Amino acid sequence: MSKWHVTRKESDILHFNPNHDPKTGQFAQNPWGTQNRVLKKGQKIYRLANNPFDTTYDNKKYVSLTKSDHEKWQKLLGDAYSDAGQTTYNMEYELTKDTNIANYAEVGKIVMERLKKNDKNFAKMLMTDTEYASKALNYESDDENDMFGLNFAMQTKTGKAIVDELLKRGFGGVQDRHGTNTAENPVIIFDPDKKMRLKTISLNKRGK
Repeated sequence: MSKWHVTRKESDILHFNPNHDPKTGQFAQNPWGTQNRVLKKGQKIYRLANNPFDTTYDNKKYVSLTKSDHEKWQKLLGDAYSDAGQTTYNMEYELTKDTNIANYAEVGKIVMERLKKNDKNFAKMLMTDTEYASKALNYESDDENDMFGLNFAMQTKTGKAIVDELLKRGFGGVQDRHGTNTAENPVIIFDPDKKMRLKTISLNKRGK
């Protein structure tokens, strides 16, 4: 049984802070500070994919803003897929329009606004979806920061609701808070087909 089911209750979410580390009790420094970002048209974007033509996640893509970040994913995910007998592909895109990227703290603001309105339906949905996503991905954590990463990854109703709200606020993507465990500037781009043009694709040869 997931730890989310055992340890979490709706009132716990009120203590959410996107930079809080429950293991140390400290508040980690967000590499973006408190600022949102604007990615300019023409920005190069990198992505590693197991299936470069997978349409399952067409409403969003997890990408890197620098080659150095991309190389970290080449090694980490490339090895993991290679061990499973699967290949990965390097994909380079070009941004086709200026795109506002939300600091991960914006996600916390959205959730807190809903909870402060005593939106019990949202709180229940959040906990139910997180429990589902945790089991589906076989990923157990007591870290509040993982809550939204799980919902984004599994495209739950909660994840979609947050993405919809970010879009309403003029954001075309969000900082990938969970990805900062591996890379410096990981980003999730929404509606990528409207913002990203594929330039090159190549087989990733950096797996084991």
